[in-house]
Amino acid sequence: MFEGVNGAGKTTIIERIASHYRNAGVPHSVYKFPNRSGDLGKRIDDYLNGRITIESKYDILSMFAADREASRVQIEEDLKMGKFVLCDRYVFSAIAYQIPARLRKSTTKASIIRKYCSTIGYFDKDMPMPSITFLIKGSHLRKRVIVNKEIFHYKGNQSTSMMDTIHKVINQYTTKLVVIENTTGLLADSVLTALESISECA
Repeated sequence: MFEGVNGAGKTTIIERIASHYRNAGVPHSVYKFPNRSGDLGKRIDDYLNGRITIESKYDILSMFAADREASRVQIEEDLKMGKFVLCDRYVFSAIAYQIPARLRKSTTKASIIRKYCSTIGYFDKDMPMPSITFLIKGSHLRKRVIVNKEIFHYKGNQSTSMMDTIHKVINQYTTKLVVIENTTGLLADSVLTALESISECA
């Protein structure tokens, strides 16, 4: 499973790994969350781009959880068949983006993050836990992202509050964590690191 802020290089790395698996005849599947297709996906896309407003936090969490739940059975079937399942985002960033901005700082206690994981993570309690999670840090990027009218800035090799929060959320779970610095000119190294780590967990 691949996590990180928008523009870090998650999708590109997954595409390279999937291409490698196709060429090698390795069974695999790719899932992207949120899935913006279908009626639910369109509603999520409208919300993320600020075209609609959803006041209820419960409704927001339920909407994103339902998006992931729609793929749960197929993911479990893929795993039973021995496929490598590659997820472009998953539960962890979903939790991190719901944590208030005032708590996305280095001094925030782990106990507070744990409380959010317990509360928000309940919506995804039936989702399978990834055996390995890659946190992609794209230090060469400058990115301005708007999520429901809230602006996040990602610049240079700075450790952003959102990246740190995603990292803290992942640390609350039993998944193996591998941090990849996807800097300029090192995409091939990032892909190789991911492939080797996946093979070790297989």
